Amino acid sequence: MAFLMNIREFFQRLFKSKSTPVEQHLETGKLEPKYWQEVIDFRERLEKVIKENTIDADNISSVNQRVLDFLIEQINTKGSIPTVPERYNALNILVDRMLISYQSKIVGLKKGVTTHTDFTDAVNAFKLRLKEREQKELTENKPR
Repeated sequence: MAFLMNIREFFQRLFKSKSTPVEQHLETGKLEPKYWQEVIDFRERLEKVIKENTIDADNISSVNQRVLDFLIEQINTKGSIPTVPERYNALNILVDRMLISYQSKIVGLKKGVTTHTDFTDAVNAFKLRLKEREQKELTENKPR
């Protein structure tokens, strides 16, 4: 009888689906930073800027995708810092660095096109959304 229970448990674990970010959020109460709505919107906005202002070629797209993935991974790393002030300080430093250096990392710009304004607007909008999120977290965690 115990053998049959072990087989059943084995098959349950084998066919158990991987949890989605929403399910992880429900289980742990925290969502990974890369799944925050602010980060998703930022990524979509940057993808749009890159798509509209770069040459349509596979190699260029893959390089730009790697740059974008690196940015999101950095956001995820900095956003995982446990204390709220340190987390948002690290994220603000990262956003400032994006404004300074990551614009030049985008490759394959179309001739006569400048993405500086669009890129800056996307980063500044993300910075404002982070500030709103920080204020929300600070008020939620405030001792009463």
